[in-house]
Amino acid sequence: MQNEYSIVFICLATFMVNLVTTQDIPCAKRMAVAGYVCVCNDTYCDTVERPSQLPREQYYHYMTSEDSPGFTKTVGRFVNSTVTANNVYKNVSSDVYIHISSSIQYQTFGGIGASFSESSGSLFNNLSAEAQDKFLESFFGLAGLEYTFG
Repeated sequence: MQNEYSIVFICLATFMVNLVTTQDIPCAKRMAVAGYVCVCNDTYCDTVERPSQLPREQYYHYMTSEDSPGFTKTVGRFVNSTVTANNVYKNVSSDVYIHISSSIQYQTFGGIGASFSESSGSLFNNLSAEAQDKFLESFFGLAGLEYTFG
C-alpha cells in the first residue's frame, strides 16, 4: 500500500513540476531610454509557454513592443475561411487562396537566431555567471526562445 502512495506522489510531483515549468514567467519590465525592457538577472528571467496544438482555423500571434515588452500571445482565427478536400484554405468573401502542401519541400529550415556584436559580448562578459546562465537559457534553452544560432 505504501508503494502505491509513493508512485502516486511521484507521478503527481512530476506533473506539478511540468505544470510549473511550462507556464509563462512574465516579463519584469523596467523603463529604459527607448521604452520598457525586460529585466533578466541572477535569479529571474521571463519565459514563454510552449504553444499547444490549435484547431486548423486558428493561429497564435506573438507581439512585443516598446510599451509591452516580453511576448504577448493571442489566438487569432482565419476569418470566413473553409478548408477544401485538397487542404486549400479558401476565404469565402474573396478570391484569395492559400494552398499548403506538406509533400513538397522547397527549402530547408535551419533554425532561428540572433546576432551578437562585440559590444553585446562585452556587456555579456560583465554579467555574473548566474545572470549569463539565465541569459543563455532564455535565448537557447527549452524554457526560452529555443534559438539554434547565435
